[in-house]
Amino acid sequence: MNRAELDVSKFLYDPFDPELVGKLSKYGEFSIGWGAAEKYKEGLCRYIVLCYDFESPLRHRISDLSERKALSATMGGLSKTKSGKFPPVLEDALVGANEAVSLAVTKYLMLFGKPEFLLLEANMAQFAMETATMLKQAGDKDTVKTARELAADINRLTRTLYGGEEPIETRKALYQRLEERRAQVRPEDLVKRISEGSKLKDYSPYGDDYDVEPMKFMGDSEPST
Repeated sequence: MNRAELDVSKFLYDPFDPELVGKLSKYGEFSIGWGAAEKYKEGLCRYIVLCYDFESPLRHRISDLSERKALSATMGGLSKTKSGKFPPVLEDALVGANEAVSLAVTKYLMLFGKPEFLLLEANMAQFAMETATMLKQAGDKDTVKTARELAADINRLTRTLYGGEEPIETRKALYQRLEERRAQVRPEDLVKRISEGSKLKDYSPYGDDYDVEPMKFMGDSEPST
């Protein structure tokens, strides 16, 4: 597959847009420094879109994630050395050893608002409860069975979201972000913020520019402020 075969209109972001880095930089994970990989940021942003966008033909046609990563990186403009390998800095980014890049991958996936994220988040919360029960030696065979089923579901949903089996380093970035979200979400805090006029944009998977229209009955005009 080559660049000419890609219909970029279906991507969430055009991977070959000269302004891609700037557009993605409105998300914190893309605006922070990526350490040694910073000088490759433009190519890595293209790689992330090509490899992980849910509408990417590469995602649908290449089931082997390692193969898809290599092709996405090459199509994104990242070059291999004479030995046929990517430089160590890029290799780290591709295999999840660069935490900042892994978090950027996680953020890009979350922009799609897939229901699998909610299922994964719920399964992780339930899994934590079941394992806590076992550690207290208060569980039984059903507790162990439930924990095993939840672990299997977590692995399955993770593979679905990444489009393959990611290294543990990359998966940890996803689990870390979901755990942070879960720890931050308290109903009373959300009610308080809503009452103060917050639109809770930081919980929106669609970014800071997404606005929800004020509630109103059909045919009515928006309430005056």
